[in-house]
Formats: sequence, structure tokens, C-alpha cells
Amino acid sequence: MKSTAALLAAACLLCATGAHADEAAFLRTLQGEFSGKGTLRIRTNTPVMNINCTFTSDATAD
Repeated sequence: MKSTAALLAAACLLCATGAHADEAAFLRTLQGEFSGKGTLRIRTNTPVMNINCTFTSDATAD
């Protein structure tokens, strides 16, 4: 039974195809300049760190 389930899962993974959406329209929504700030804790037992970030995107589908 386990081998049948594994075989079925492998067949699904091999036969799956990606979604073919219009990436250009989506990527245009990400163009621009973004910035933010917040806090980050790497582990639960470490102090909180303040973070700032900036991001500039000229995203295209090329």
C-alpha cells in the first residue's frame, strides 16, 4: 500500500505542469520603491533588533 501511494505521488509530481499566467502584468505591480522598518528576533532567546530596509524594483518579465 505504501509503495502504491509513493508511486502515485511520484506520478503526480512528474506530470504536474506550472501555471502559465501573464507574468508581465503581475511584475508591473511590483515596480517602484519600497521601504519599511520593524523588529526582528533571530531566535527566541536573543534580543530584538531594529531593522530598516529599502527596495527598488524595475521588474520586467524579460
